[in-house]
Amino acid sequence: MWNLEQSVELDKVVAVGCDWVRDYLLTNVEVKEENRHLCRNALRLSADRSPQ
Repeated sequence: MWNLEQSVELDKVVAVGCDWVRDYLLTNVEVKEENRHLCRNALRLSADRSPQ
């Protein structure tokens, strides 16, 4: 089970989702121009992660 107090932090949830789709939004020719910047202001978690 998830600990909701720890897991439901909206900024982190959005950041994880945007880490997954950011390149897709910017490079896929099928994405509408108005949707390309949906993650522009989202925190970038991938930049904060150390290499594993």
